[in-house]
Amino acid sequence: MGPPPPAGTYLAVCTDVIDLYGVDRKKYESEEMEKVDVTRFVFGVKTKSGQFHKIATREMKITSGPKANLTKFIKAWTGEVPKAGWDTESLKGKGAQITVTAEEARNGKVYNNITGLAPVLEDYADKVPAVNAFAKVGGDSLPKSDDSDLEVLGPLKGADPCWGRGAGRQRGQLSTGSRSPSAPQPLRLQWLS
Repeated sequence: MGPPPPAGTYLAVCTDVIDLYGVDRKKYESEEMEKVDVTRFVFGVKTKSGQFHKIATREMKITSGPKANLTKFIKAWTGEVPKAGWDTESLKGKGAQITVTAEEARNGKVYNNITGLAPVLEDYADKVPAVNAFAKVGGDSLPKSDDSDLEVLGPLKGADPCWGRGAGRQRGQLSTGSRSPSAPQPLRLQWLS
């Protein structure tokens, strides 16, 4: 993905939403392991010097609970809690104001992370960079985060856990839309009540 932007506050654009399924990680405040579905949002920023950078959020468990990090994140960005049928894929191309902070991880390394997020003020909407400006910035993979056991993240790992799920989906489950199982594509999260 290339080097992240330096610490600071930026107008950014969401360039990608990456969902991973069946990721092994520790349960919250526990040593017990669980398999979870996680998502990350990738943002593109243009620095004052004119350089283009991409930076991804930390992994967030794909769940629609009111206390979930993903719900809080989307509410901070859009100003509202996602409603039934809402799709995270719709955030691609949406502007945001992000704050990037240098933080020391448990391993002692310093990483630049997104620590703040807000909608773009109306007066600055025309200054949000275009998604296509980031097409050649970095590669397709994301670096390991301090909250992940994965070395490299990509658009899809493992089997599609949602193929064949129909109208009986429960809250927080995913929807892939209609597609052929023989043509794998990145999956999308759809907010369901």
